[in-house]
Amino acid sequence: MALDDILRQNAEITDLLHILVELHGRALQDQGPSDRLEGIRRDILICFNDLCTLNDMLTSCDGEIRDEIQVLQKAKDKFTRLNRKRQLLLKERDKWTEETPVSVKDQSEQNVVVDTRYRRVLDQYLDLVGANNTTLVEDHSQGDVSRETVLQSVKVLHSCHDNVLQSVKQLKELLNDITKDQAFIEKEMKAQVARIRRETSAIDDELRKNSSKRKNLLAKVGLALPDETSTAQKLFHLKLNDQRDKQLELEQEDIASHANEFLDMKIASLQDQLTHRKDDSYQLIHVRDSWSDCVDSVKNLEDRLRSALTGDLTELPTDRVGSWIKENIEELSSIISSTNNRILITLVSHEREVIENAYDEISQSSKPIEPSSPIRNKHSSPPFLVANKSPPKIGLSDKTAQSLSNNNGASGSNSLTMLKDKSQKKD
Repeated sequence: MALDDILRQNAEITDLLHILVELHGRALQDQGPSDRLEGIRRDILICFNDLCTLNDMLTSCDGEIRDEIQVLQKAKDKFTRLNRKRQLLLKERDKWTEETPVSVKDQSEQNVVVDTRYRRVLDQYLDLVGANNTTLVEDHSQGDVSRETVLQSVKVLHSCHDNVLQSVKQLKELLNDITKDQAFIEKEMKAQVARIRRETSAIDDELRKNSSKRKNLLAKVGLALPDETSTAQKLFHLKLNDQRDKQLELEQEDIASHANEFLDMKIASLQDQLTHRKDDSYQLIHVRDSWSDCVDSVKNLEDRLRSALTGDLTELPTDRVGSWIKENIEELSSIISSTNNRILITLVSHEREVIENAYDEISQSSKPIEPSSPIRNKHSSPPFLVANKSPPKIGLSDKTAQSLSNNNGASGSNSLTMLKDKSQKKD
């Protein structure tokens, strides 16, 4: 049985016990069936016994309080481990997201040599024909250029063209290499960024799992963290606000930061409760046994009185009944003086008060014996928890108590005989 269930049941039994105390006092004053009173007495004893049993369940070596302390201690240790792991994850995440300065070993320019000899050949051509005789001028004319010069210029242009083609080829190859380098760089950038994203995403997943475990763990020990607003609720209320989420996270972390203090307080409280429960164990057993002794003492008196009323009354001295009652009163007084439990004192005092009233009647009355009130019939449906039959509250009525106090031998003998005859007829 869980600790909360035991404590709740303990409170319910205690409340029932207070109700039974009131019913017990009323039943002693009522003239109803005696088995109702006996049922209440037995119910009270059952309550006392149940309180002892529940207290044993709480304080035993494998009791619920010790179990709960162990559960809380394990929860504290687990929460500490989760916090430690969370801190490591946060540090690892920061390493993946922080701006790390990069130092390049060598940033000096690297010159690429491209063969451009065609420029010298081109200059030679211009010197040969003249700039005005080229296509650079819109209305150019051949002028006085000789045939030999024209033939030479063609050869020079062929050589220049070959050199230009060679330079273009070199530049295209260089551009192609640079383009390949560009594609490689972009591909590597995507790959490394994706890796960073995977690493941070994996850490975020671990952090979410860690937070979920912490939240569930704290909820089990009675410290609930505020819930996050779901995405659907955010959209419905148009509350897509990062600031609010950050505020909620801060609140959760603030509560979680005091979780160990909360667990320490609960453990200390349970240890305190365990100590007090252990101290209460003896008292609960003493109260239960004392109430059992009280009931047994009253029943013994009832049995004596019943036996006296059904036996030979001529052989029963009238002062003997008074001594029996006085002895019972002393036993009940001894029980009261042996305890400081208010419930037990009230119950035993109720029983003693009724018997004291009977004793006072016997001690003070000198009237002749009159017929006793009939012994109450047993009730067919016993009350509360236990079905049982019981003798009357006390073995003599007020009138009988008065008659038994008569010190006149003959009169007392006649009265006892009359009481016996009437009791036998009633039976």
